[in-house]
Amino acid sequence: MMKGDGSREEVDLGATGPRQDERPEQDPLPEPLAPMGAPSDHEATADEVEPAPGASQLDDMLPGLLGEEFGQ
Repeated sequence: MMKGDGSREEVDLGATGPRQDERPEQDPLPEPLAPMGAPSDHEATADEVEPAPGASQLDDMLPGLLGEEFGQ
């Protein structure tokens, strides 16, 4: 195998991992910002009560809008 610096290294295709004498040092991974895949809402825009799926805060205004617009 050719490394990025142009040097050659012998590779054992049957090996199950890196050689014990060549184990690279790694920095620990940083803590995830959104471990569940969705970042939390900003405190200025977060709802006090999250509406149920398929519901909207505008649902309460809909009957009044439809009644006036369509004459019931």
